Amino acid sequence: MTIGITLINIIIQILMPEILIKYRHKEESDTLAKHWKVILKGLAFIISGVAIYFICENEVRTINIIMLSIISMLMGLVISIDIRVRIIPNILLLVMLICTTIYLYTNYDITQVFINFGFMCGMVASLLLLTNLLGFSGYFGAGDIKLISVGTYLLGISYFGFTLMWIGMIVAMIISLLPLLLMKKITLKSMIPFGQFISCGILLGMVVLYIY
Repeated sequence: MTIGITLINIIIQILMPEILIKYRHKEESDTLAKHWKVILKGLAFIISGVAIYFICENEVRTINIIMLSIISMLMGLVISIDIRVRIIPNILLLVMLICTTIYLYTNYDITQVFINFGFMCGMVASLLLLTNLLGFSGYFGAGDIKLISVGTYLLGISYFGFTLMWIGMIVAMIISLLPLLLMKKITLKSMIPFGQFISCGILLGMVVLYIY
């Protein structure tokens, strides 16, 4: 199954970014050089592929492997698309929500689904309030908040996984942005696509589900 899912992931990471960018009519914003697009797709495949491999090697239930692998693949797409055109397509978020709901229901019960859903709604409200109070609403987009909420919905079953989601996000941001800040390639006022960092944090939290 690992090989089959990996092949599907390769196809998705190669073909779907262009399809979704065209679907959202963002071709004019897709100005990244061709060789960087190839590198970006490879990076998205590696990041999502590591999570998929870990899931396939440690998970025994087929339904869990399928749902979590789909989520991992979509996180890879978020990385590619958000960096290229700075959007996180709602269709990806919707599929993630559906897969997460199936995962929660089949492994726990409907009560856990409602608990995590409430946790997710609370996270949305908190992030909206915080970004408005701190004046970050123009830098931290609605798509970013929705993506964090999806991660909260999934990882609300594990305090450790949820915590590592945030740690992974922060570490990914520091590794990626600090050198650019030091070289003055960007400033604190630059518009940064955060989807890549959020996706890395969520994938880290998912992998931790099998450790903790």
